[in-house]
Amino acid sequence: MISTEKRQKVRRGLTIYANLLFDGGRELEGMQTMDISSTGARFRTMYSRSVGEAVMLRPCDTYNNFPLECKGRISWVNLTPDGYCHFGVRFVDLSCDEQEQLNAFLEEKSREKRPTFKPVFLQVAS
Repeated sequence: MISTEKRQKVRRGLTIYANLLFDGGRELEGMQTMDISSTGARFRTMYSRSVGEAVMLRPCDTYNNFPLECKGRISWVNLTPDGYCHFGVRFVDLSCDEQEQLNAFLEEKSREKRPTFKPVFLQVAS
């Protein structure tokens, strides 16, 4: 799924894993993106976050992990009725090389064939 919404860059509905280190030293490991672009990403957690909060994104040891360590800042927060906190991280201070590396990574992941799941019907003995 690709959407642009009101953003300048294309958002890709890719699940990429990253460790997020927040102000105050709290680290959330293995966070999954809900969508991502070359300028930012959207995450979901059960922990409240604040607009303007600094965050460091770090690679984690899983498949589809975030390809580089970069700084970010929370640009928006949305608390949902089911108790989740959705928040957007805008990447900051990326060098040209890091920007190219991130763009190449996102293009590669967008082209990968994703597994399709077929329903399995089990016959119940009567």
